[in-house]
Amino acid sequence: MGLWRGKSPPTAFWLGAVGILTQTLLFRELSNILRANELILGLLLSVWLVSAGLGGLFRPKKFGAFGSIVAVFAVSAVSVPWLYLWARVLSPGVGQVWPLPPTFLLIALAVFPQAFCIGSAFSALSERRRLGADSSHTYIFEGLGSFFGGAMSLVLASTARPDIALPVFSAIALVAVNPREIGARRSVKILIAVVVLAVMPSLVMFVSSTAGALKGASSLERIESKFGAIEISESLGEIYLYQGGTSLGSDGDSLASQDVIHPLLLTAKQSPRVALVGGIVQGTARIALDYRPESLFVAIEDPRLLEVGWANFANFRVLDEPSVRVALGDPRRTIARAPKSLDLVLIYTGLPSSAGESRLVGDRMFDELARKISPEGRVAVSMPVSPNYLTQEELALVGSVLGSARNVFGTAEFYIIENSALVIAPDDGAFGERITAGDFPEPRSVTLNRAMVQSSIEEFRQRDIRERLSTADFPPNTDKRPIAYLIGLRLWERLAGGFLVGALSAPPFAFWMIFFIAVFAVVAVAGKAFRADVFAMGFAISAMGFFGMGASVVLLYGFQVAVGRLYSAVGLLSSMFILGTVFGAKIFSNPQRSPLLWRIFAIATIPVLFGAIELGTAVPSISLAMALFGVAMLCSGFACGGFYSLALRWSFTSGVWAHKAPARAYAFDLIGASVAGSIVGVIFIPSFGIERTLSLLIIFAIFALMKISKTKRRNDGQYE
Repeated sequence: MGLWRGKSPPTAFWLGAVGILTQTLLFRELSNILRANELILGLLLSVWLVSAGLGGLFRPKKFGAFGSIVAVFAVSAVSVPWLYLWARVLSPGVGQVWPLPPTFLLIALAVFPQAFCIGSAFSALSERRRLGADSSHTYIFEGLGSFFGGAMSLVLASTARPDIALPVFSAIALVAVNPREIGARRSVKILIAVVVLAVMPSLVMFVSSTAGALKGASSLERIESKFGAIEISESLGEIYLYQGGTSLGSDGDSLASQDVIHPLLLTAKQSPRVALVGGIVQGTARIALDYRPESLFVAIEDPRLLEVGWANFANFRVLDEPSVRVALGDPRRTIARAPKSLDLVLIYTGLPSSAGESRLVGDRMFDELARKISPEGRVAVSMPVSPNYLTQEELALVGSVLGSARNVFGTAEFYIIENSALVIAPDDGAFGERITAGDFPEPRSVTLNRAMVQSSIEEFRQRDIRERLSTADFPPNTDKRPIAYLIGLRLWERLAGGFLVGALSAPPFAFWMIFFIAVFAVVAVAGKAFRADVFAMGFAISAMGFFGMGASVVLLYGFQVAVGRLYSAVGLLSSMFILGTVFGAKIFSNPQRSPLLWRIFAIATIPVLFGAIELGTAVPSISLAMALFGVAMLCSGFACGGFYSLALRWSFTSGVWAHKAPARAYAFDLIGASVAGSIVGVIFIPSFGIERTLSLLIIFAIFALMKISKTKRRNDGQYE
């Protein structure tokens, strides 16, 4: 089954594995760097699909199959780590939106050469094979490899950095493709070279951070020199902040949250017993050493935070301190290992837009914390939020945390300072009095919208989180709107004219409805200019590719809304869709399979998709939610793969495209998928919502199937 001599592992398996692994790890890093919404995933997938299509169409003539495959793994080992490094260096702080294009372009540049080489490799493979068993086996092994890569991404995302894991995995895959032809010595050299290339970016980051640490000044002095003096009083609640909102390091965390965290640590009594729960932010380890706690317990829920935090601990020899203990895992379990009589427990929840984080910071954790803190102790929960307002998801998280804190401790208060929300329990009133009075040396550095939040919080506590998220009864968010909303509004204003804008109150998504109705009309007219069967075939395949990619983006976003996190699961869920396409294509490639069976299954897929969206938000278990969305991904992939095989069968039997059918079908499929990845996430979902977007995708697919069915009836019934 191998490409050479028949004894090496299937080449397509490793190509599919490396491709999906790259997409998953780089998307995860893009979300970490920009705190970006999961909707950007569609754009990244579009870049990958377009790049692969270009590689298949414009493969260099000198690139044979072996050369293309070597280029895939070489590019994965060299370009990805360095572009990843530059993306980290240029990463903005939370709430800074303008660097999105350059940062996204860097990630896209890391994807483009690899996807281009993968497309070239498959193009070379298709030239060396004939349509038949070998071709279907290659397609199957590509899907299996993608599933394997998705499973590996689930493991690597929680244990390793992408700029190290991806090159090493690529080197192993390159050697595994054909160890005999590469040779033992060359294999060892390749592995050594890749390891060196993978370590170099990390070494650059390590040297830069160490050089800054060796300047001689203490961390508190360095912070004061950069952000002004931090005045510390005897009370835990009195905090003075200066000049927040910029990035302290390369980890993308906002200094606004750190401006809250650091004084909290320093306002406690001398040599306090402190627990840090949920994560490590840049600089916390160094400040922890400055005030020398009696004991420091760190519970790290997300191993991704080790990337910068662990380096800080190692650089400043925190782990050499006998008072320091580190636990890895869910805070609800690791907090039980913390010492008793703690004076301050600091919880950093991470991404605030994930409503599922409230599962980690809930009644169970506060019950455990109540047994750990001293009678005078405090629990402080820090959550980075958007400046000047709270989104629905952020308010859901804050409301859940505040409600749990009040249920356990009786009293708790919520405040906003800069880009950070802060819940303190139990509250002694001093902190709130200080903020309400506005007694700050630098008032402009403090953003306070407590009145709006306080008016909403009591109402929110009486409702379920998911009901609150599903009902759009919040006042319109005028401070920050989806980019598609703003684009639609701008175009609507230009098209309708200034005098009509004041009179018309039509929402911007009306523009998108008009726009896509016009697109349907253009498609219908364009079909008259081409041969009917040729146009119907290309349009139908593009429509199913559009539906498949669009459904994937909708399901991934729905999973993120239901569970609260997506990053580690994106590869596994995406690979479930690919696995479904493999099974569908294989089953319906059999000429004896009736298209009626596919139609029945396609109709049954519709309630499965809506069921996953509805039930996935109601199940209490993350594993069960992943299973529901995984089944929906599998079914939608099965429908797309089955239609792909049926369309190829019809093209051969009816004479449409003739021998060029596979290449053209692949190109049209990529076109539809890339268009869906570009617009579903950034236009459809923000404008229409999840359910209506899914309905539009289904209507679009039905429209395409009706067109191809009408054409089929004019072609002697050979499709059946």
